[in-house]
Amino acid sequence: MSWQATKTWKVSKDPDFIAKKTRILDLYDHPPADGRVICVDEFGPLNLQPRPGRGWFPRGRPARLRATYTRTGGVRHMFAALDLATGQMFYRFRDRNAGRSSSTSANSCTDVSRPGSST
Repeated sequence: MSWQATKTWKVSKDPDFIAKKTRILDLYDHPPADGRVICVDEFGPLNLQPRPGRGWFPRGRPARLRATYTRTGGVRHMFAALDLATGQMFYRFRDRNAGRSSSTSANSCTDVSRPGSST
């Protein structure tokens, strides 16, 4: 018996997957002359959790956090956009990931990359 890592992947069931993939790869190789190719992704939910660590502290009993502590900070979602022409990345954190919030966050990332944008 030995410790081993496995890899998994998902296969798309979309009948148009190959056509969509080809179109995306073509945009990477041949971006439009009058536009930009921007990749957008979301990451989350993220939550802040205390982690043990070492540091210089006054002598005595170290501060402890109960295993059953209450998380009052909620979670965050990160939306990121990468402008392939410049290699510049933009990101936004949002408190929630629900419908309109997701599309608004993605749009706010891509608005930054548009020529003439003041955001």
